[in-house]
Amino acid sequence: MVDIPSWRGRGKVASMAELKVSLLGMDKLIEVVAQGIGALAKPWMIRRVAKAQADRLKILANAEIEIVGQLQLPATTDTSGSQPSPPPLMLEARQQSSSLLTDAAEVFEKRMEQRIMLREARRQQNLESIALGAAHEIASIDEVSSDPIDDDWVARFFMNAQDVSTPELQRLWSTLLARETARPRTISMRTLETLKNLSPEEARLFEVSLTCLCEDDNELFFVSARHSSPWENQSLLMECGLFGPPTAFGVPDERLFKVSHNGMRLVFRPRPTHMKISRVINIMPLTGVGKTIADVCQRSLTPNREFLSGLLEHHTERFDIEVENPGVNLPLAVFLR
Repeated sequence: MVDIPSWRGRGKVASMAELKVSLLGMDKLIEVVAQGIGALAKPWMIRRVAKAQADRLKILANAEIEIVGQLQLPATTDTSGSQPSPPPLMLEARQQSSSLLTDAAEVFEKRMEQRIMLREARRQQNLESIALGAAHEIASIDEVSSDPIDDDWVARFFMNAQDVSTPELQRLWSTLLARETARPRTISMRTLETLKNLSPEEARLFEVSLTCLCEDDNELFFVSARHSSPWENQSLLMECGLFGPPTAFGVPDERLFKVSHNGMRLVFRPRPTHMKISRVINIMPLTGVGKTIADVCQRSLTPNREFLSGLLEHHTERFDIEVENPGVNLPLAVFLR
């Protein structure tokens, strides 16, 4: 390593050993790029990398010249004594530079065409998978309206769905298409935009949260509970536009708070106490888009015992929670045994 003060403050010139390590890294990068955007990108990347390395060799050559000048060593001359021969590194740099050819227009166009074809082939596969799923879904729908689907809705749907490749999200898009085909104006464009921006992980978290869903008077919401997925992920799912902000619901003395959970009716009965304890239940509603997507998700009708345990633990100081039965209600703690 040699310090070259005139090299515009970049510090030390890279050695040949470092250059080899860099080439190994570039080789790996070339393979990754070829895998990602097509094999025709590989020679293009190789030429770009070769040019970059030739530029580095030029820097090394210039460094050698500068070193020779500082040490006042004569440059090597040929046998005729006419002109001094360039240093070996400069010769290598010139040879590599002269061997680099600029991309021909037709080669560039071929790379571009292949990229577009690969992208469109993936999109075509995605759309065909979604269409097949919608065909399967619509076969189970009892009534299909003769009303046409809005052209703008169709255009927006396929534009948003073409890049959906994960099976879980494709299933949601298939159901949306089937529902809108059967009953036009059921699925809003806002729902399409929300679902378009939903990642597979966010969709999975939402489906897990739906196992904790409660309902009353056709309203869908979550009741606060310990170790509950909706509350642990509320900020993220609110940002996605699926959850609304939490609200506090006060329960006066001698009043009951009732909700349904996956086919089970729960009763919150305020516990008698002489202490001034606020009997408040925090609830978090689904947004309109959240309700639409929840409606097309595969929801379990089995009570979530983990959620019920968290519900009991969170509210046990203020409420007795019971499972409503004809005749005598069953304490939730007994149900969970």
